Amino acid sequence: MTLSSFTKVYFGLVSVRTEINWAKLELFELQKMPTDKEIIETVRISTKRCHEVMRVSKPIISLHSQHLLTQEEFINGITDVDGVQGDKRRQPALLRLALDDVVNFLSHRFCTGNNNLTLAKYDS
Repeated sequence: MTLSSFTKVYFGLVSVRTEINWAKLELFELQKMPTDKEIIETVRISTKRCHEVMRVSKPIISLHSQHLLTQEEFINGITDVDGVQGDKRRQPALLRLALDDVVNFLSHRFCTGNNNLTLAKYDS
């Protein structure tokens, strides 16, 4: 298991997310789908805070994980809609390398808490 397997969520966000989920459950028991406005009124938080908590609470899915039905990796579903000419067989591999570089850069940058970090492999 790697460090990137864990998601750091602050207690304040977890408690608000729990309240939002309870509010959704209570409203759902009234035989209707709860709206954002109803949830915000029930939990008594601002619209901005509610959307922030819901955005942060979304599950993180790896591009290397497989689709439940097709068993195809999600990264293979990303296509070049502009149709760049060249070797079509190499495009997924190049895309995978580029995305891995971006993810590694961002994970190093934000996990260390140092926003001015530059990685050694990019300094050359």
